[in-house]
Amino acid sequence: MRKGLTALFLLLVCLSGQVLVQNQTIKGKGTVAGDGSPIIGATIIKGTNLGAVANAESSFSLNVPGSATVLC
Repeated sequence: MRKGLTALFLLLVCLSGQVLVQNQTIKGKGTVAGDGSPIIGATIIKGTNLGAVANAESSFSLNVPGSATVLC
């Protein structure tokens, strides 16, 4: 019985690690701070290999790996 519970616990730990590594999507809208007008075509960059461009409504969507801890 104890071996079965240990095996089940280890399986759950391994599966929870897989869930934490999934990609996340960050969505936003780029606007001018003073008047709130949209910034069309703004480039949003994270590091050297992640980026997005704002559309005509100034909205963007950035896919970030689940392993990322800081977005700045």
